[in-house]
Amino acid sequence: MIGQKLSDRYEIVSELGRGGMGIVYRATDPVLSRDVAVKVVAPELLTPETEQRFQTEAKVVAQMDHPSIVTIYDFGRHEGSLYFVMPLVEGESLRHHLRNEPLRLGTVVDLGIEVADALDYSHDRGVVHRDIKPENIMVTMEAGGGVRIRIMDFGLARGTNVSSLTKTGMLVGTMSYISPEQVMSGAIDGRSDIYSLGCVLYECVLNEVPFTGELQSVLYRVVHELPQSPRDFGAEIDQELEDVILACLAKDPAERPQKSGELARSLRRYRSKLHDSQRL
Repeated sequence: MIGQKLSDRYEIVSELGRGGMGIVYRATDPVLSRDVAVKVVAPELLTPETEQRFQTEAKVVAQMDHPSIVTIYDFGRHEGSLYFVMPLVEGESLRHHLRNEPLRLGTVVDLGIEVADALDYSHDRGVVHRDIKPENIMVTMEAGGGVRIRIMDFGLARGTNVSSLTKTGMLVGTMSYISPEQVMSGAIDGRSDIYSLGCVLYECVLNEVPFTGELQSVLYRVVHELPQSPRDFGAEIDQELEDVILACLAKDPAERPQKSGELARSLRRYRSKLHDSQRL
């Protein structure tokens, strides 16, 4: 698609990345003289029902005004695909940071607070992300040791379950963060995102996700096995933070924090107790 123009407006410049949902391109919007990101959703994901759902949620996400949520500017169709136009976000994904450098404890806690705050905002507006993972969390390290995050793909993971993930090949990168209720195709609400964020925090402190192995083994373990204690595997955290993370990973959604805001408050209380050397 490089060099093509979508809706006689968005000029595709280069590819930024690809995944189970489709391909993300860098594009130029000459009408507003700005660079944007354009996500083209894989045609095999589109049925009349799913396309309507994508568009309905896109309208909701476009109304969101939160510093940690990447909003949607526009959407349209191109050669049978659906595309979404979003801000071009600076920084690197959390996956990039996890691969290249250990995160300080204060950074991990700050990251968890910001993601939880953003999820609380979206859940209050009826939008469940359904695909929280390091690839969808963009991170900018600020001067003085601070961190800023932006969550990608709000509104684009609606309807995601094991069946649809398997069809698109998306499950290979997502299964480590999928909630038990998603595996079982059960009812999904904001507590599913809390589970996924718990997996992300677990990985941040241990550099390992809660469950590994072959596909079917991981899915079985997500539903039936309790995650191991990060401290038992050498994570340099105390019992309080471990308890917060493991609470997010409860199999029963009723046993997790019931609101993302509740999780954010727990992390803030914990952060207030950190020594200065741990915060930066």
